[in-house]
Amino acid sequence: MRVALSPRNCFKASFTLVIFSFLVFFFRENLSYGGHKHAIGTSDLDLEEDHLRSNSPWIDSNGFMNPAEAPGYCSRHGWKEYPHRQSRRKIYDLFMINSELDWLEIRLNELQNHVDYFVILESATTFTGLPKPLVLNDSWDNFTQFRDKIIYHVLQDPDPALVKEQKWTQWDHEKFQRNAMFEQVLPRLTDAQAPNHGDVILVSDIDEIPRPAALTVLRNCEFPRRLTLRSRFYYYSFQWLHRGSEWAHPQATTYSTPNTTILPQDLRGGHGAGFFSDEKADLYNAAWHCSSCFATIDEMLLKMQSFSHVEYNEKKFRKKAWIVDHIRKGRDLWDRWGQWYLRIEGNRDVPAYVAEKRERFGYLLDRDGESAGFVDYVPGEEITVEISDDEERWKAADASRDVQDEYLEWSVLRDGEGRIIRAVFTRETPEYWDFLAYKQQQTAIDKICELNAPLLDDVDQKEFFHVHTSDPGNRDTWFYNLINEYNNSTTNETITHLIQKDNNLQMEVDIVAQTTVLRKDKNGKLITDSDQLIRCSKIGCVNQLATTGASVSIADPVAIYINKFSRGSFKLDSTGDQTSIRKEVHCLFNSVPRGGKTKD
Repeated sequence: MRVALSPRNCFKASFTLVIFSFLVFFFRENLSYGGHKHAIGTSDLDLEEDHLRSNSPWIDSNGFMNPAEAPGYCSRHGWKEYPHRQSRRKIYDLFMINSELDWLEIRLNELQNHVDYFVILESATTFTGLPKPLVLNDSWDNFTQFRDKIIYHVLQDPDPALVKEQKWTQWDHEKFQRNAMFEQVLPRLTDAQAPNHGDVILVSDIDEIPRPAALTVLRNCEFPRRLTLRSRFYYYSFQWLHRGSEWAHPQATTYSTPNTTILPQDLRGGHGAGFFSDEKADLYNAAWHCSSCFATIDEMLLKMQSFSHVEYNEKKFRKKAWIVDHIRKGRDLWDRWGQWYLRIEGNRDVPAYVAEKRERFGYLLDRDGESAGFVDYVPGEEITVEISDDEERWKAADASRDVQDEYLEWSVLRDGEGRIIRAVFTRETPEYWDFLAYKQQQTAIDKICELNAPLLDDVDQKEFFHVHTSDPGNRDTWFYNLINEYNNSTTNETITHLIQKDNNLQMEVDIVAQTTVLRKDKNGKLITDSDQLIRCSKIGCVNQLATTGASVSIADPVAIYINKFSRGSFKLDSTGDQTSIRKEVHCLFNSVPRGGKTKD
């Protein structure tokens, strides 16, 4: 007997089938990761534990498994045994570091017995061109036990002319940095460090950590050229598992030649391989990824600031109490639909080093409690307290140049009573100094000392640079440190250029571009009142200049917002004597009034 369905019932049946298929797809990874042909299963994890307990009797001097066991082992993962076993198949772990020293410690300790060389790239600037410290270079003494395994490289910046000609975005800079992990490092290695045909190359972010068992597979088996090591995807800590598919990183490939090896950016992005290509595959349950897993709330806020979607940039999302409450409850910080996390009590699926150092890495295991595991958060700390004491106000004002964000920064010298006896200002964007130091290192040093004379006359020139610890005498490896000790304080009375994150040329160009546009009110009348213009465009008043056909130039560093230097409220002693106040203007580039043009 056949039953005819009405159009309405057909729609219901189809809709139900679609929803069911979606749910199966959405939750399948969390139901069972062992069902995949290419997967790290329980037997692999048990084998790794046996390996550690038995001091590696089943591994030969080249790191390979017993020849009698390797074929069956690789067959269980869907591949053949790697055939070239007469020499060691090295594993190179390529990643970049910004400020994640905790994750670096975890990664090095977790993988030290499986990775031959950790290739770590660090840059003195962010993807958007802002200065940042070289944290690994400055913390090298904490990782001396891994010195023989670490290949550390400070990024060699791209040609500025190329960047300008091709109008690079932050994504172009990110691509350049990723590829530099290979292009600027591996082809230059020699002797034992030099890669051979067939060696394994891992490409990942620092918080995407392969399982040791997965690396045993990679060393022993002949896997496709484009292999994705699927990660168990955790959020905030290993207490919250992201629902849905496993994270599609890290990636692995094999070395062939400097020109034919797949570059890191192409490998990570899946570029160059067809959808049905047989040269790629996924190895499930092969890694851990812990996203937004920070020890401090300041690190969390810094990451949130980089989130580009305007609709998620509301003030409420950046309140510390909001962040702590959502992380403690395992909720998405922006309350986005589909971003759901599964709470796992007493999770044992964590890197062994994290489990071993439970007290040190407690924030990675447990986000319960009023502070959600953040070491720098105290409930109720966001309550505003008025500071009435002058000395406390001075301390607050002198605490950081991070708040000096109007293209003017300063450093002061105070006497024993807290009164300012010397103030130095700057309004020059950092990019010019970075470029000058790159092209004419000694000229930059001479100018810095000249502007701050005589305070820096006896300072070692290395103090202005990031000096490569492995070869400190080679000046060609020095990189200018935009936030060096003498340009990173409000209280040492030396200063050269701006460092606050928004005081940069990119922001200045944007402001200048917007302010040269004529703005009108709803009646079509030109707005020339500064207060009105600021309210309507959040910029400054340049309409009157624009009506004359003039434009604002940014040739050399122009200083916006500043027309004159007022000394009216300055005094040197209790009598109010101002006769000895000097207005000293020193600048590498010519000082110009707003709306004017600098000289070449």
